[in-house]
Amino acid sequence: MPCRDRVRGKGPIVEISVGVREVIVAHHQYIGYDLKPAGELSWTFRASSSAASWLEKLALIMQLVPAVRNAPRVIYCAKTNRRWDRRMSPVHLLNTFDASHIPRVGWTREDFGSVRLWHHQEIPDVLCELESARHYAGEVLQMWYSMQAVYPGLAKGGGLPLHCALIEREWTGVLLVAGGGHGKSTCCRRLPQPWNALSDDLALVIPGGEGTFFGHPLPTWSDHMDGRWAATWNVKRGAPLRGVFFLEQANHDKAIPMGQGQAAIALARSASYVTTRDGLRRDRAREMRKMFFGNATLLARSVPSFTLRVNLNGSFWNEVEHALDGRR
Repeated sequence: MPCRDRVRGKGPIVEISVGVREVIVAHHQYIGYDLKPAGELSWTFRASSSAASWLEKLALIMQLVPAVRNAPRVIYCAKTNRRWDRRMSPVHLLNTFDASHIPRVGWTREDFGSVRLWHHQEIPDVLCELESARHYAGEVLQMWYSMQAVYPGLAKGGGLPLHCALIEREWTGVLLVAGGGHGKSTCCRRLPQPWNALSDDLALVIPGGEGTFFGHPLPTWSDHMDGRWAATWNVKRGAPLRGVFFLEQANHDKAIPMGQGQAAIALARSASYVTTRDGLRRDRAREMRKMFFGNATLLARSVPSFTLRVNLNGSFWNEVEHALDGRR
């Protein structure tokens, strides 16, 4: 069962308003959606006409609403049939999109399978070039990879993308950090009320000012690739973080305090796992790892971390509650 179906309670913890629900441009000349989590960070996703339907599917999965902001943009465009030339500018891909302010030369690119990202040092916008996908699962894989366009700005803004579950209880957000197959989804399925699971695989950590951090869910992309097409995630809904728990499978449930240094290393490693792909340039990967470690250090200083030993038949949430209550 997708985590979205497990969200319960009277309402969102943090619901950031991003604009009215209306059609802002007719005939798909170009469309746009805002991603505005807590804090100061924001992005606008826009698409040229050739990628409009693709972006609409992404917006449905992430519950985005039409753009009303002037934020750094991720511009999606479908690849043309022109033969690739290293001297070619990506601007020709934009067709009906207004590219008057976009430089013609000086671009660098990163390849992620059927997704190519174009960066330019003079502007914050990122161009995302999409190959033609043969089936819906291929489109979802592109959506997954296209989030790489968001992560550099996230890192510069003090945030982290983490391989974790995001759960909450009564205005308390908790991260369950672990690799694949280590029990994140199982823990989410077993949560009793009043706990809610907001995501079970990925989350954004956003600085909220004055030493606070918010967790925002990201989609479990494999759900859609495996045919669970109805699952959606409200990415703009955030929870103030009160604890970070690193999962370990064990015979008995137990939360053990973790040192800030150890937590910072583990958090930075998780962020690097999410962002380090074969297509990422070495210099950019090195720069992002450095920023992630600095951001992880600040998170570890502000939010207590624990090793959470979990028995799959136990009541691990009691250990989480006791650990958090001891810090209040």
